[in-house]
Amino acid sequence: MADAPPETENPSTEDDTPAKPGQAKDLTLSFEAVKIFRCNWTDTEGASHYHLLENTDGVSGFSPVAENISQGSETLALEIEAALYDRTNAQYMLQACIGEGAQEQCSDSGILSISDALVDSIGHLKPTNMDTEDRFGRAVSLSTDGRTLAVGAPSEATGINGHENDNSASNSGAVYIFVRNEDGWRQKAYLKASNTDAEDSFCSTLHLSGDDKNLAVVALGEDSGATGINGD
Repeated sequence: MADAPPETENPSTEDDTPAKPGQAKDLTLSFEAVKIFRCNWTDTEGASHYHLLENTDGVSGFSPVAENISQGSETLALEIEAALYDRTNAQYMLQACIGEGAQEQCSDSGILSISDALVDSIGHLKPTNMDTEDRFGRAVSLSTDGRTLAVGAPSEATGINGHENDNSASNSGAVYIFVRNEDGWRQKAYLKASNTDAEDSFCSTLHLSGDDKNLAVVALGEDSGATGINGD
């Protein structure tokens, strides 16, 4: 009788891919500050991290806006850099995940719409010296990062070097600069032309550069005899 061949070790057939965690749950989205939303959820058993996905218009499909959020966080501040009117139909979804790279396994939460929290996030700004018929908001320009806002009031009446409540120069016009930080919006500057005069309508239109470093202002009623640059 021939000897039996030596036993050989069989290769492992075990799958090293981790088991998919349960579905991410209890995702909510609420207003926190202007253009900032607060995402909250309940940790999923078996998950090690999370991804927050956004579908910007409700039809283009989901893509990550925040990745590898640690287990135990259960909250995230979501800042919307784009114009809010571009997010009218936005949707959000949270993935509960385990593993890395090709071994990562994720389960999706339900889909959440931004619409219920959108109106509160828009914000409402008024100047420090608001008055009737100033036409505050006639011209508006926002920096690219959404943190600096220039607002024109072409009928604002303050004279040059006057107090903000001085209405001696009717329809002379002014520009208000607002900035946004973690506490929300605040008025940073109040601008007048160096040769303020009544009916100049300074700030009938304006444009703030994307990096918020330069501001161009039009005064349609300016009527001096100066020509060229830096004239009298």
